[in-house]
Amino acid sequence: MTAAIRLLPNMEARMDRITAQQRRANEDRELNLITARAVLNNAAMHRTSDVRNAIILLESRGDGRGDLIMAHEATGLLKIRERREAHAAAADETGLSIALRFRSRWLEIIAYAALIAGVMLYMTGWL
Repeated sequence: MTAAIRLLPNMEARMDRITAQQRRANEDRELNLITARAVLNNAAMHRTSDVRNAIILLESRGDGRGDLIMAHEATGLLKIRERREAHAAAADETGLSIALRFRSRWLEIIAYAALIAGVMLYMTGWL
């Protein structure tokens, strides 16, 4: 059995248009990969979210030229950076900063403390 393939009208123009769209998509993809590699090459100068997006892009669409290795190394460096930022944020919080953060509720805190102290003194027989 043989089947005849019949071309649609303007098939050449349609194929050229599809080919042009694919070419533009490939150019965009290549530009995104180049940008992601540049971000990971100098990760210290970029925000954490940008580095994370570059890692995700290289892991999912990298073309095998060491992209997975670069993304893996950047993931380790990103974990170190986040841990360092968390420790710095915890070290910056002192008793004074906590007290100043609750400055608007000082009166309420002192009133409840006095109430609890009064109840405890009354229950123990000191009042």
